[in-house]
Amino acid sequence: MTAGPVRVLVADDSMTLRTALCTLLAEDPRLSIHVHLHRDRCTLSADTSGDSLHKRGWRQFQGRAPLAETLAAAIVLQSGWDRRSPLLDPFCGSGTVLIEAALLAGGVAPGTFRKRFGFERWPGHDAERWHASVAEARAQVRFPPKLVLIGSDADPKSVDGARENLRSAGLEERIRIDVGDVDAFRPRLGWNAWIVTNPPYGERVGREADLAPIYRRFGAILRERCAGYHVAVLSGNPVLAREIGLEPERRMRMKNGALECELLDRHRFQTQAEARMAIFEFIEGWYNPHRRHSALDYQSPINYERSQLPLN
Repeated sequence: MTAGPVRVLVADDSMTLRTALCTLLAEDPRLSIHVHLHRDRCTLSADTSGDSLHKRGWRQFQGRAPLAETLAAAIVLQSGWDRRSPLLDPFCGSGTVLIEAALLAGGVAPGTFRKRFGFERWPGHDAERWHASVAEARAQVRFPPKLVLIGSDADPKSVDGARENLRSAGLEERIRIDVGDVDAFRPRLGWNAWIVTNPPYGERVGREADLAPIYRRFGAILRERCAGYHVAVLSGNPVLAREIGLEPERRMRMKNGALECELLDRHRFQTQAEARMAIFEFIEGWYNPHRRHSALDYQSPINYERSQLPLN
């Protein structure tokens, strides 16, 4: 109800405000003004962006539960990825995490693929300087040599759509995405890679009862094959997340649209053999006084406070 009066107000006052060129059209406005009403206060805001900034401009395929590009970039950054090591996503969906990781690694400026920003149609916009800045940013793009980015998904339609997104972003030669369920996920032993992923959690894709075995199998593969790996999982279902057995070192609350989520982060994953060895070393320290201090210094999977351990 407020959009019509606002258009009239701005148009009527355009000569005074020297905004005659900012003709407000319903479909494609030269100047977009947002109105926010809260109790007795009305806030008018000029939109400099145009389309929402989470829309990078490369996405062609949405999928059933697309992850916002900005959120995908955030979880890659928070995972601590060094932008050189291999990065894997076994639940890649439309490929958002992998694409945003590649753009970060190459130093590609956010919004490079957007057709335009809202401010480009404003009076006084210096188009020449803006285009020079865009060209400078594109000239600085450098992808690390031998960068390895690999994803998989059990849904063939999602994989086809992800490959379409890769082509749109110009990354089809830099990212590999295959069809495969969790049992096909066979990360290379000793690779010390990053696993950054957003598995389904029963809100928009899958049912919780059907997903629990997938989470358990994913956790088993991590313990069997991923010693030394860095693991970051975006989870919107605490019950399913516990099935992985991740024991995260850090938890970060995030919002995936309207869904409350947590990023579960483990900087170095242990295999079952390493966990057993850690416990053995820890226990042996109490029977061998010469090894007692090394046992305390060992980074075992047991959570304990050193101040609570008797040294005598």
